[in-house]
Amino acid sequence: DNSNYDSYANSIYTIAVGAFDSQSRQAWYSESGANLIIVSPSSGATPALGKTTTDRTGTNGYVSGDYESDFGGTSSATPTAAGVVALILEANPNLGWRDVQEILMRSAKKVNVTDTDWKTPVAPANINHNHKFRAGLIDATAAVNLALSWSNLPLANHPDQRPNGSCDCDSQHEHHRHHPRICHSFAE
Repeated sequence: DNSNYDSYANSIYTIAVGAFDSQSRQAWYSESGANLIIVSPSSGATPALGKTTTDRTGTNGYVSGDYESDFGGTSSATPTAAGVVALILEANPNLGWRDVQEILMRSAKKVNVTDTDWKTPVAPANINHNHKFRAGLIDATAAVNLALSWSNLPLANHPDQRPNGSCDCDSQHEHHRHHPRICHSFAE
């Protein structure tokens, strides 16, 4: 599967999160795609470990005990990323959605550096890019520290357009919407 075909994950307002396992690999269930922002820790194929988390007490939970030691999936990766976003917004409540995405990408750690899909960052973005890991592994400390000194991005009149009317079409990390004009004649 490929997340590029998922309309929700392709929304410019969405933070698409991939899953990264304890063996420094893309989790087997995590979709690749240009729309990913970062990857977050989760489970994977053996011998990868899952996360340990609390569970409902007793036998009413996911497992018979009070803790689950093999929790994974996007149900594990995405809440971790959401928690980091909450920390970012607590550090700087004046951030917009574009600022949060940019901070996540700029503070992410490049992972699995030998993967051949890594693209060389180019100015002005200078952000790592990989279709499996996007900018890299989410880093809460680096993201919060960056948020504390962050200057908000300029407001845009349209998701593709800067206030001066220019379009940053060379950016590796900017989401774009293209609305082609298609004209055709109809035969009667």
